[in-house]
Amino acid sequence: MDNEDTSGYTRALENRIAYLESKLGEQSGNKIADESASATSTSHVLHSNIPAESQTPDSNQMSFSSSASNLGEIVGFLSLGRAESLTYVGSSSGLPLAVNLGEMVRATVMADVFPSSPVANSGGGTPGQTNKDSTGAHRTIRLNDLLKHRADPPNDEMGSRIIEAYLGRIHPRYPFLDRDELWRLHEDRWRLAKTKPEDLSRNERFGTFRLYMAYAIAATMMQLSEKYTYTAPGKFYVTAIPHVAAACETSSTQNIEAMLLLVIYHMRSATSHGLWYMIGLAMRTCVELGLHRRTTTENLDPFSIQLRRRLFWTVYYLERAISMSLGRPCSISDRHIDVDLPLDVDDYVRDPVTLNSLQPSTKTTTLSLFHAILSIRRIESRIQHSIYRTDRPLQELRPKMDKIYRQLEAWKASAMPRFKDDLEYPLLHYYRAVRLLIQPFLPLLPVTDPYYHICIRAAGDICQAHKKLHQTLEYGHSFLAVQTVFVAGITLLYALWTNTEKVWSVQMSNDIRACSTVLFVITERAPWVKRYRDSFELLVNATMEKLQGNEAATASGMTGMMVAQSYGNPIIQNTGRPVPTAMDSVTPNMATGLAVPQAAIPQDPFQSQFQFDIDEDAMRMAMELAPWMDQPLEGASTPLWMPDFDTLQNLAGPYQYYGITMADDHKKNPVLPLDETISSLPPLVPSTNLAAEIQQSPRDKLPVLVVLDDDPTGTQTCHGINVLTVWDAATLEAEFQSGTRGFFILTNSRALPTPQARDLIHEIGTAVKNAATKTNKAFEFVLRGDSTLRGHFPDEPEVTEEVAGQADAWILAPFFRQGGRYTINNVHYVLEGGSKLVPAAQTPFAKDATFGYKNSNLVDYVVEKSKGKISADRVKSISLEDIRVGGQDAVAKKLLGLEKGSVVVLNAVVDTDMEVAVQGLLQATTSGKRYLYRTGAAFVSTRLGIEQIPPLSATELGLDRSPTSPGGLIIAGSYVPKTTEQLECLIDGRGDKLKRIVLDVEELLAHKDDLETAVSAAVNLAGELITKGEDVLIMTSRKLITGADELSSLNIGTVVAAALVLFLRLLVPRPRYVIAKGGITSSDAATKSLAMRRAEIRGQAASGVPLWRCTEPTSKFSGITYVVFPGNVGERHTLWDLVASWAKPSSGHS
Repeated sequence: MDNEDTSGYTRALENRIAYLESKLGEQSGNKIADESASATSTSHVLHSNIPAESQTPDSNQMSFSSSASNLGEIVGFLSLGRAESLTYVGSSSGLPLAVNLGEMVRATVMADVFPSSPVANSGGGTPGQTNKDSTGAHRTIRLNDLLKHRADPPNDEMGSRIIEAYLGRIHPRYPFLDRDELWRLHEDRWRLAKTKPEDLSRNERFGTFRLYMAYAIAATMMQLSEKYTYTAPGKFYVTAIPHVAAACETSSTQNIEAMLLLVIYHMRSATSHGLWYMIGLAMRTCVELGLHRRTTTENLDPFSIQLRRRLFWTVYYLERAISMSLGRPCSISDRHIDVDLPLDVDDYVRDPVTLNSLQPSTKTTTLSLFHAILSIRRIESRIQHSIYRTDRPLQELRPKMDKIYRQLEAWKASAMPRFKDDLEYPLLHYYRAVRLLIQPFLPLLPVTDPYYHICIRAAGDICQAHKKLHQTLEYGHSFLAVQTVFVAGITLLYALWTNTEKVWSVQMSNDIRACSTVLFVITERAPWVKRYRDSFELLVNATMEKLQGNEAATASGMTGMMVAQSYGNPIIQNTGRPVPTAMDSVTPNMATGLAVPQAAIPQDPFQSQFQFDIDEDAMRMAMELAPWMDQPLEGASTPLWMPDFDTLQNLAGPYQYYGITMADDHKKNPVLPLDETISSLPPLVPSTNLAAEIQQSPRDKLPVLVVLDDDPTGTQTCHGINVLTVWDAATLEAEFQSGTRGFFILTNSRALPTPQARDLIHEIGTAVKNAATKTNKAFEFVLRGDSTLRGHFPDEPEVTEEVAGQADAWILAPFFRQGGRYTINNVHYVLEGGSKLVPAAQTPFAKDATFGYKNSNLVDYVVEKSKGKISADRVKSISLEDIRVGGQDAVAKKLLGLEKGSVVVLNAVVDTDMEVAVQGLLQATTSGKRYLYRTGAAFVSTRLGIEQIPPLSATELGLDRSPTSPGGLIIAGSYVPKTTEQLECLIDGRGDKLKRIVLDVEELLAHKDDLETAVSAAVNLAGELITKGEDVLIMTSRKLITGADELSSLNIGTVVAAALVLFLRLLVPRPRYVIAKGGITSSDAATKSLAMRRAEIRGQAASGVPLWRCTEPTSKFSGITYVVFPGNVGERHTLWDLVASWAKPSSGHS
């Protein structure tokens, strides 16, 4: 890193540290501020890597920053060595490794080292949950605190038991350690413990880490499966952590071993949230060292070759398992791997002759289980690659199922005789693979299809296998086990919910009960599993209601059942200890001959089966699963995927579905004072002159920006470019060939019902793509949407991707300063009264009859508008701290680290924020990323490098204001309260200098089949007044008339818009200017009344109010000054000011 970059990076760190310290001081007093100020340089490095989601001024998140800083002394090693360790690693988790491990350490420490803490005793933690004291603040943990709680080496008896537990229960599954070396370290444990760390060699320090991690892993297994009262596993763990630096000083297999040990430990801890990230890093290190290739084993002895293979294939095994469980991608494709599997030999065999001459054998060895499970894991990898994909419809993938199923059957045939005395664990993997293969196709398969029943049987066998394994001392569950049994149980419930008595049997009853029992047993030892257990019970009881013939359950669907329960059904809000699902007794149904659950027969079934409080996390999870269970059967056009475990694990925010919001936006998002809020934000960072950079760059350096605008108001921040209202090939090709950096296409899609809007966007997108291809121009799409979040979202981005291909991410950026639209901490605000920020969902805009919404937080908004299709975990953010402290580099790094398919909320309160964010976006774009933008007006001008100019005066526009000039025309169709308020001000302010004509909406609706007759009188009167030089306001009556639903409301609006279009089209005298108030009104007036095909955007008539001029001879009133006045922009007096300033001198402000 050169000196200039280093100094800039240092300044960014200093700014961030100063800001965080000031916030901590405000929240926690001088004590915490002093502690922050005394943090070591290592902890400062941790500050630099804290993810942006955790860097908002929110108090809880600030606590996270503080804790990460204190943990820097423990995990600072991860920021040492190569420069790459200071950057983000991985494609989607967004967590820097140091903070990720820091949170793992914290959870372990709070649970095991400081068991008296409120968090440790609460039993309510979940993987990935941060730990706070009873006040909500993090407890400060420093290295000295941990050193006081180090574990002494175990005594001879317990030490041998622990090592034997590791080698007997962990090592056969993950055989990457040298067992002889592990015993040697154990025998040398006292010397290693008494020697000062600085006096130990690097290998001895790593050996200490390896030994204590083995202790910790084995002790965890013992604690989960038997009565264990010896040293807490967490104490062994924190004894190991200070020595892990030895593994990170060089890029070696020790790096990989360290990460594997950490992953294996945390698979059974309450902090599984970082596992995918860490195991992915381990795999990428394997690739860097060439462990995946055959050719890298030259010059190694046979035993070392086998150790390297065991190491690589253990990483492979775990990465496949974790990635598939979480629904995330793997780091390397199987086709890039050609290293052989390790030999099926006892792992302690070291003799070179034996290893070189070994022949295939049916003898069972210590590696036979690992060898067999690896084989089926590779089949699962094929399933993930072939079936779990988004680029092909599931219907097209059905033929692939047969071949893979035959491979699974062949594996089972070979495993049965070899493991005949110990089949439970191998067969569990077989059942898991079968369910993984068939389950996505269940909505497409008829219940008579053999595969349907094979899948249900596999799911049942998973539950039964887990029940048996939990009855043994050797089995200690991991989060993978929780995922496996939970998803199997949900699969059974899906089949029962959708096909009821067609699939019900005594066996299914027993299988569901087994799943319930396993989840209850695991919850007793791992409280974070409680939400899975409780959500499963919620779904079980709803399913039982339907099975026993409850008509309400059948009519409302699973979603309706969950909603009813969440709103406080008194039957299901009983207190008490939960019990497993009662499905022991069944009686035959004489009518069908099938078994019906006796437990479902009592008059009050909920009372007998559901005797515990509804946990919010459990309800949120059940609501996430309900749409999948409710989807149509057999031949569904686009089957829903079952929500993956990662989505369920990280559900946050108010649970909602199809517009149902379970939290009050008013309570979550209060109105904020403007000045105090802005002053509390991090200071602005100087930005380069982005506009100049873009304007001076070669025209072909950046893609042409094609802005599909759902109404004409999006042009309000631009000037000097064109807006098209047509998209024929000749017009588009001419625009691309003109050398423009971008242009607008007016779609007016907000005036259309969703199906027609989708068709229109597909048509326009295809035309743009074809024209760009023909003219050899690269381009990007921006879907400019109404700045108060109203429009066809997510439909328009979805259909755009159908045309242009999937983007790496959607960028949601509704900020628009001129319109008083700000996004802070992911909440979108509207400036009211010049002094207060009102959350958007609390404004009249959110009550739009067609496009209303209930959430101001844009994460929740995305989930709401997508009806749960886009889950909250897919919505990321570029925070104001990313922008103002990290700058464009931090923005770019965050964008480059996103998982494909993310939605990114872009926060901004001033134009500089948008400029820095766009610089980061451009930087990410040059790295090959493609983004799809859903934005307000500010993004477009920033991205095009258009500098803002003040509103144009009547003189600058060349308006004829002579006494003989015609009058001006104002057309108002918008119904938003701001428009009504502005019209009142205009009418009162202008008095008799403005002539008003009102079109009665009820009258228009009554004559919708003959609108020309309805408007003819108004047309004639307006023509006479304009000819006389009078300014005329033509407006609709202000009583808002809505239909019974969104579509009928939109149809009413269509009639009103058609009347105004007809009025302007029939008007003969040319006005001095035309002001069209409202997005749909201005669009229709421009295209349908004035026949504009291409217009130049000249600038603004007032702040946030676009000005157009069309000089095409085919347009009506060619060259007229045309004002596109958004319905939701401006203060009460803005329209009055504009009309008065453009009035003839004798009739100005009155």
